[in-house]
Amino acid sequence: MPSDVAGRWQSDPVTAPARLVAALLALVTAACSFLPWAGDRNAWHIALRSLTSAGLTSDTAPASSIGLVVVVAAALVLLGDLVNRAAVVMVAALVTVAVPVVWIAVNALDHANAGLPMSAIRIGAYGCAAAGLMTLVLAAASVDHRGPAVR
Repeated sequence: MPSDVAGRWQSDPVTAPARLVAALLALVTAACSFLPWAGDRNAWHIALRSLTSAGLTSDTAPASSIGLVVVVAAALVLLGDLVNRAAVVMVAALVTVAVPVVWIAVNALDHANAGLPMSAIRIGAYGCAAAGLMTLVLAAASVDHRGPAVR
């Protein structure tokens, strides 16, 4: 494989201030999983299967909850920051945006099929989606394209 093709698939590093802000946004995203998403339930009380079928269930284990997915994605953002790879940060941030947006769409917009009214969606779901979107935009916009410094 020629070197120019191999280099095209490598992830560019992110600038240092952007890495710090992305790490803070990852912590905010993880914290939003503990805030109320619907009524008094947080993401740890909402089953992962509710991404495909409307309605809340009361028998959710932490290992099968949306909260676990959100926290793992936030941890991947932090890992991407540590290894300084924009692609890892962007993929993880995309997950932190997609999970709450899909959940809101399936549950609140499908209110006729035992979903939730839009007024029942709380700050945790919106905060998680907003923090993930900010992380995604930040990672995409702050890729460091500068070459190595000449000494």
